[in-house]
Amino acid sequence: MSLQAIIKKCVVKELIDLDTIDTHCKIPNYLNKLLIVDSTTLIFLRELIKPSELTEKGFISIQDIKVLLQPLAIHLIYFVHPTVENFQLILDVFAKASCPFLSANIFCPSTIPDAVMKMIKSNSVLVSKIMNLKEFHISFTVEGPNVVTLGPHMTIPFVYSQSSRESTVKDISQRIVDLFTIMNDCPSIRFMASSELSENVADKLSAALSAISEQNPNFGKEGTELKKNACLILERNFDPRAPFIHYLTTEPIARDLLEIEDDFVEFNKNSKNSMRMYFTDPDPVWQSFRFMHIAEVMAQVNIKVKEFSSLHKVHISDEKVTVSSLRSAISKFPAFRSEFKRFELLTLLSNAIMDKYKELNLKEIVSAEQELATNENSKGEPVPDNPALYVNLLGDIKSKIDRFRLISLFALKNDNGLSKAILDKLFKDADIDFAKQALSAFETLGFPIIADRANRRMRILPRCSDSSVSTGYDDSRFIPVIWDILKQFIGQNLDESLFPFKGRKSTLTLSVFFST
Repeated sequence: MSLQAIIKKCVVKELIDLDTIDTHCKIPNYLNKLLIVDSTTLIFLRELIKPSELTEKGFISIQDIKVLLQPLAIHLIYFVHPTVENFQLILDVFAKASCPFLSANIFCPSTIPDAVMKMIKSNSVLVSKIMNLKEFHISFTVEGPNVVTLGPHMTIPFVYSQSSRESTVKDISQRIVDLFTIMNDCPSIRFMASSELSENVADKLSAALSAISEQNPNFGKEGTELKKNACLILERNFDPRAPFIHYLTTEPIARDLLEIEDDFVEFNKNSKNSMRMYFTDPDPVWQSFRFMHIAEVMAQVNIKVKEFSSLHKVHISDEKVTVSSLRSAISKFPAFRSEFKRFELLTLLSNAIMDKYKELNLKEIVSAEQELATNENSKGEPVPDNPALYVNLLGDIKSKIDRFRLISLFALKNDNGLSKAILDKLFKDADIDFAKQALSAFETLGFPIIADRANRRMRILPRCSDSSVSTGYDDSRFIPVIWDILKQFIGQNLDESLFPFKGRKSTLTLSVFFST
């Protein structure tokens, strides 16, 4: 079961599966609840629950808390943050004794402040209508089947601020605790020995989970799978090369090259043919293409369209699938509109990526990135330590960001960085005006780009003997270090001197991975 599925199961149990059916309800019992959210909780739920699933559970719809409610004999299910503004809106709904709403069920993703509790107690109508009032601690966002984030404010300045380090560590730890509490999971904790931040988070997390276990002896002990879980805490500098590389699989390269807003890309913007493709779409077809190498995408789209056409006995006019042929198919076979639209979006995405790929001359850039990241060319020959070899290429690169990435990879080539003087000259010649700020951020992260900062150097993690496992493409030879870490972790032979346990130690398989 995926992390997303486990969280969904817990959320549905607490928030959606409510026994609020009233035999005197004037509308059908299977459609007598309204889910009310704020902007943040909506984002959280959108990743977990489909509108059709809410309908099946008896919900009329999902509505923003700021929208004026129609007076109906229904149950109101609030999932909102416990702010004064939100609760004032709730009080306004229950301002009159004659309000028709059957009940108020209020769930908050964080601790309800005393001031808000006083507001609730001051409204006798609301108090009489409350059926559920619960703190349902959720301080994270689900980003995919096995990925959660701890919030958009977890930026480099916030996480690495020395003045607020203690409160930041506490905040990070509490958010992870919230996740494990919802999952009823008490994992063993491992951390990155070379990272003080990682160890500090591990300390707080271990102490918090131990405190919960003392209060609730059954915490984390329901089910056989939960007993084997582990949490590995890493700091982002465990693999400094990875962030600078163009990854040529569908979603990563799309996020790298295209304009992405709120996890979607829009095609034919501001026209009647405008279409959006959401990267968070759980659709199986999209999931099968999500991490496919871009060289294979259109060939596979052709195959899937032909398979679909053959199965449903519909004819696509062109031998090679195009946006035009798919739109023609939608017009001829409206019953299969959603299926053909799915293939049209994939085709539009592939075309947009390839157009940008050619515009930015990425073929040469990616080739150079792979040489510097692996320290060898496609024939397995070592790459000389001579920046002059890349001067001509730097002059041809249009994007300042791509020039910066290439110079940074050269500095990281041998894990020892370049002198400040050489870096300054390279960045000046490459006309990179943001280099000073970027280098300051990477130095804060502990990336060994500047050789003069040896005292800030991270401990380089050893690679597995088969880290050069082939992807089948010369432009994707580099294997991120996380591949090594997870392989050894799952194989239960991860070096304890590099990744020690905090607190209890047990034989484990991977459940959750956090990078601070």
